[in-house]
Amino acid sequence: MNDISARSLDLAEQISRYEAGELTDLEIFELFQYMINTGLAWRLQGSYGRMAEYLIARGHCHDPQPGEAEEEVMSEDDMYVQTF
Repeated sequence: MNDISARSLDLAEQISRYEAGELTDLEIFELFQYMINTGLAWRLQGSYGRMAEYLIARGHCHDPQPGEAEEEVMSEDDMYVQTF
């Protein structure tokens, strides 16, 4: 399994755990900061973007600083292919 696939599976697991209410507050902040840094928070369903904005407003997360944005885990084309 390549590095991108491994990160994608870990992200999917973290999102699943978030949806199930199994993450600690710190894990939620870290997950959303990652999704903010990659832009993924605003590409998933609207509740993720709203939660990201809420966490930013409360000071738990922040907008990415120059040079801080991380690589995307998957491109939109990869996401499309993997859903079928």
